[in-house]
Amino acid sequence: MNEKMTGFFAAILLIGCFSFGPFVEATQCPSANWTSFGDHCYTVVNNVSSWQESENYCQSFGGHLYSAFNETEEEVIVFLVPSGEQFWIGLFKTDEEDVYSWSDGSDLVFHNFDTSEPKSTNETSCVYLLKNGTASDWYTKACSVPLKSICETVTVAVTNAPPSTRSPASSSTVPTTPTPVKRCPEGWFQVDDMCYMTGGFSESARKNWTDAILVCKNMGAELATLHSHAEQSALTAELIFAGNSPVWIGLYAAQGETFKWDDGSPLDFEKWARNEPNGELGDMRCVELLNNEDETGRWSDDNCGLLGGYACQKPANESYPTQGPIISICGMPGFTSFRESCFHVITTPMNFSQAQVTCEDRLANLASVVDGYEEGFVETLLFQNNLESAWIGLNDVKDEGMFVWTDTWPVWYTNWGHDEPSRGEGEGCVALNSDGTWNDTVCSEERPAICKFTFDTKPTDPPSVEGYCPQGWNESGNYCYMVRSSGPKVYVWEDANAQCQSMESELVSIHSKYENEFVESLVKVQPAMEDFYWIGLYRNDEDGFSWTDFSPVEYDYWENRQPATDDEKFKCGMFSSEFGQWSVEDCMKTEGFICKSPKIPATSPRSTLLSSSEATSFVTTVAIGTSYSMKPSSESPVSTNKATTMKSTTTTMISIPDEEADGLSTGAIVGICLASFAFVCMIVVVIILAATGRVTVPKFSSSPTNASITNAVFVYDTGGDSMRVDDKASILVN
Repeated sequence: MNEKMTGFFAAILLIGCFSFGPFVEATQCPSANWTSFGDHCYTVVNNVSSWQESENYCQSFGGHLYSAFNETEEEVIVFLVPSGEQFWIGLFKTDEEDVYSWSDGSDLVFHNFDTSEPKSTNETSCVYLLKNGTASDWYTKACSVPLKSICETVTVAVTNAPPSTRSPASSSTVPTTPTPVKRCPEGWFQVDDMCYMTGGFSESARKNWTDAILVCKNMGAELATLHSHAEQSALTAELIFAGNSPVWIGLYAAQGETFKWDDGSPLDFEKWARNEPNGELGDMRCVELLNNEDETGRWSDDNCGLLGGYACQKPANESYPTQGPIISICGMPGFTSFRESCFHVITTPMNFSQAQVTCEDRLANLASVVDGYEEGFVETLLFQNNLESAWIGLNDVKDEGMFVWTDTWPVWYTNWGHDEPSRGEGEGCVALNSDGTWNDTVCSEERPAICKFTFDTKPTDPPSVEGYCPQGWNESGNYCYMVRSSGPKVYVWEDANAQCQSMESELVSIHSKYENEFVESLVKVQPAMEDFYWIGLYRNDEDGFSWTDFSPVEYDYWENRQPATDDEKFKCGMFSSEFGQWSVEDCMKTEGFICKSPKIPATSPRSTLLSSSEATSFVTTVAIGTSYSMKPSSESPVSTNKATTMKSTTTTMISIPDEEADGLSTGAIVGICLASFAFVCMIVVVIILAATGRVTVPKFSSSPTNASITNAVFVYDTGGDSMRVDDKASILVN
């Protein structure tokens, strides 16, 4: 390892001692755009200006253009800037003398000029830094040339920082009357001028909504009120520490009234979960932040008497002491840790490819986002840096329609914006917007970026499940698939979704080219092949495209790319049997549908269904083919049945609904006619044989019998250990 690289990693290790946790206020530097090292702060200025204009800008923060004291400091700066770009630093010389000086007046004890520099000239010259890989060199240029720049200032209110090793001349940059800094108490985190904390995560500490208000008031606070996406994102990230407990916030609605905040502030921001608020919970409804993988941080109204965690808030002020630094796991300048991963914001706009290379220069990749908690944290980084959007690592550059992360992490989670992914011409690289939505856009666009590296172990593909599919279902991988051709029995999207859910499955979600081709092969062998089939894809006004089973939308196969339409009726995904492509159609069209469910484990008896862990003690009989009544929702056409998702680990046997629950198909009618004809023939033969004395006709009792043929039914014996499915078309005789 050469000297440059040795110094580079030494700088990384050293700066780790001064890294801060995700929500600890860094009062040492002017803002979150600055990076601290020792008792100095640095920021990269992306606006181009002349050397003097750049120096004036740095002075507006009480600092100067960057002055290098030693090689370690130079390595830190090299880490902060992208390769191949030029940045003004504070070194200059006038035309009157051939001596270089720092703009902050400090001694010139270190330099990093290229071997061809500095050039001897009688003109005023200024020095810029050029990064190449992990190394840097200095060059001279006319001071009037507009370049980007690097500012440096001394920290204010430093806690536990080592004494300065700078020459005394640099200390003159310390502001004499620093602006008072508002802070939060220890254990609270800050968003703008408000402090937040979450609690009540152990079972013994959980509170109902009313008691949660009292807990907050005892700390001089109130239940949290959320008025911006920045506040929502920060609290969502904080939920990772809450186990699986939902968290009360200050929103509620009395019977017959609209929702309002407990502190009387306006309801100017909302983040409801799917099909919420549902308004079915009695006299008063209180709002909680959901704490699950599917809808992390989304709002749900619930019974105010239930126990849960709580989020409190109170204003920040100058009286709270400065919180000490938290030793970060990252050990990288400018990186902030969250769980087992470290993140860094590149504020310099650049295209997707350049952003990935710049992240690699920092031993990272463009960020992957593995769940809603991590997205909340990444969004917080955007707000801290006043960014509207930034590149993340999701893209379909190599395989159009198949989105992957640049760090090769599995795609477990997506959060597309309205009508996204749009798959427009030249699009394929994904940006995260400050409202939390994702947008696939043109890769050559320039925007900031978020880098990430992780200490977590990359998961392997899930093992193949030893199991089976019920009769009439088709197996592929770990899942079972069933195609229902429409025929005389057709369904709108919502009813098709209900039909799948009645069989403990969901409308199919598709996650790869292989799976799409498998589904296409199924529809093409149907006896009455239809042109189109409903699938589980849908869109709503806020969140773009989603699957009903909550799985990520990382793959698509649109017909003529994704059709853009503002027609509110066109929200539901449809599969074409001709080419296996997708389209968005009017949800009220009537078509066939495709269901999908996890395979039944081989250890499960074929004659039973495993009981749900949430089963109650009554027995319910539901006829197969019965349509569930669905509550209309302004949010999405998804049913209100939240119990069944594809992520569920509870596996149940699946029974096929009777094709003709409400009528007979042509085949059935023909079969009945043939059976009737055979029966008549048999009677004639019996009569003839009886007349000849060759057979004895049995005598029938005159008492009435009750014989009937029933359709298959689910029998949910939720008081016992299993649920069973009666045999299809079983004969019941009393």
